[in-house]
Amino acid sequence: HKRTFTLGESRFGGIEGVYILSFLSVISVVYLLYLFSQLAYFFSAFQGFLPEGDITVAQYARKGFFEMCVIAVINLALVIAAMCLAKKKDGKVGHPIKAVCSFISLFTLVIIATAISKMVLYIGSFGMTVLRLTTSAFMVFLAVVFLALMGRIYIHRVNVVKTALIAAAVILLALGVCN
Repeated sequence: HKRTFTLGESRFGGIEGVYILSFLSVISVVYLLYLFSQLAYFFSAFQGFLPEGDITVAQYARKGFFEMCVIAVINLALVIAAMCLAKKKDGKVGHPIKAVCSFISLFTLVIIATAISKMVLYIGSFGMTVLRLTTSAFMVFLAVVFLALMGRIYIHRVNVVKTALIAAAVILLALGVCN
């Protein structure tokens, strides 16, 4: 007894841009408020000092790394979902959605840069270890992924997965070569 299944045509044409734009705009405003409320905390490492409060360099760097990881995962999912699920006109996502996705990606790059600056401060205070090196390499990898994602938003030919795999291979090769 043979069973055959036929797949009907999918009727999902995408989510209306206004819904995605509204959601991402609210997220972007929250990010801006968060960034401006924490300016001294985020950017003090660029100037080579800790923010005011009872925090060590190690805690500052560790906290910055884990904040960056959470934000990067959330933003990667948001941007990919928005670009994939948005209703397209002539195969293209609208410019307002591209702009907000670019802002979210750029915000993530700023967070990655602050996490790297905290790690540089930490390395400057306590020296280089294998864990600090691999953590720094991972942050560079994430930056490359988000740069590729920003490229993909505007240039359809940019392959984010391929770029991520090549970046991972180059970084791992560099880590393997250097002692």
